[in-house]
Amino acid sequence: MRRKITRRFEEWKASGDRKKCLVVRGARQIGKTYSIEEFAKENYGHYLRIDLHKDVGARTMFDGDLDAGTIMMAISARYPRFEFVPGNTLLFLDEIQDCPNARTALKFLSRNENFDIVASGSLMGLKTKGVASMPVGSEENVQMYPMDFEEFLWAMGISEGVVEHVRGCIRRMEPLEDSLLDSMYRYMRWFMMVGGMPEAVQEFSSTRLFNGVRRIQKDLMEGYGDDIGSYAEGRYKDRVRRCLDSISAQLTRDNKTFRYSDVEDNPDYAVGSKYFEYALNWLSGAELSLICDCVTQPRLPLEENAINPAFKLYLLDTGLLLSMYDDSILYDVLSGGVDVNKGALSENLVACMLHSQGRRLYYYQISEKGKERMELDFVTIIGGKATAIEVKSGKKRDTKSLNKAMEKFGIDGIMFETRNIFVDDKGVRHYPLFAASFMDCIDVKPELTVDLPDADSINERFGDRDSDRYRRPRRDILSTLPRTTLPQKARPMRITSPLIPR
Repeated sequence: MRRKITRRFEEWKASGDRKKCLVVRGARQIGKTYSIEEFAKENYGHYLRIDLHKDVGARTMFDGDLDAGTIMMAISARYPRFEFVPGNTLLFLDEIQDCPNARTALKFLSRNENFDIVASGSLMGLKTKGVASMPVGSEENVQMYPMDFEEFLWAMGISEGVVEHVRGCIRRMEPLEDSLLDSMYRYMRWFMMVGGMPEAVQEFSSTRLFNGVRRIQKDLMEGYGDDIGSYAEGRYKDRVRRCLDSISAQLTRDNKTFRYSDVEDNPDYAVGSKYFEYALNWLSGAELSLICDCVTQPRLPLEENAINPAFKLYLLDTGLLLSMYDDSILYDVLSGGVDVNKGALSENLVACMLHSQGRRLYYYQISEKGKERMELDFVTIIGGKATAIEVKSGKKRDTKSLNKAMEKFGIDGIMFETRNIFVDDKGVRHYPLFAASFMDCIDVKPELTVDLPDADSINERFGDRDSDRYRRPRRDILSTLPRTTLPQKARPMRITSPLIPR
């Protein structure tokens, strides 16, 4: 299946940065190994994959000296049939987080210019113990995500021309043709149900049935539970599981702010935040959850306004989120009901789409007693300005909070909903829900170019100016100043103190 990250791999290979090891990070089962192996087959005559998770014996190759020569000797002894051809070889260290010494060795392996090195890993934000020296400056990190909606369309056989037409309409704020809009919404509902985990997408593309997809999703969630049991610290394992299991219920409330009492009956907010701190950090570090921080006001810089302790928690994949609900919801979504569970799926879908494009997630909410209630699903930066985003998945399309925020804070407004593309009389830009996957068409960033004047013309115009006032030494400048401004000779000072005699 075609993945966008392949282009990033090709850019790394074509640039001089391949002297650095390419490190691909991301949650388990999102297609890291498959994508790297496909890239290796297409671009190298020889490549060797070493699975440091399954092949426990391979880890011993990194137990001794970590210089490149010693490691390559050990690799050649363990894989005697593999041939290293200078300039045409890729060494792939898979699941490198399970061998801390291999992570340290990247610093030395990167100095060997005869072959390229790619490493991949999950839980890399959590498993740093045992890494004697992080290979700072020797690795280039690339973040990978589950398949996005555009990649899902490719997997379903939608041509590049159709996708580009959709992109063009979003970019120009032109409505899509009704038949195309209906088709895109149908594919979006399928994407909600299947999600972006490659195994589930492959099953659906082959069968067009959801039974097998559902089984795969359940297995994946069980696998993530096993990871918690294997890698989380003993006394925190249960808390991590409960936080993960609570996400589906947290998102079905009108107020989707994460509530500790929904995880465990503990009404004390301060105690709850401390009690679940490790669990929430673990889920985020494992990239199973997406944290959306609440800003005190929807103004730039957003990261400095994200000091509110409140937050929302989303799941890394909407298909996996749907698998946590009752099976009856499947038919509702298939029939067009994307507003099920109070918009939980639609909001999670937009959160994943924003996150997969490298955007940090923020939202704004104020509902204090005596103050005007206002809630914005997301706040991001578009066109260099703070922009409020509302997600409407049902027939109710009230924009009261959005209009208030635009007027009060002077920000822009966007709504992702179930209608076509248009701009309303308040200046709110309306897009279909799936347009959130094409934010690069909404937030078009012009190329930054510098128009410097020609050096020859400057020299020709100003190069013959030899006037003394351009060459006057500093002492001449000082002599022209009023006498009172010249520095005076400092008088010696006597320091007196109870500890220093006169």
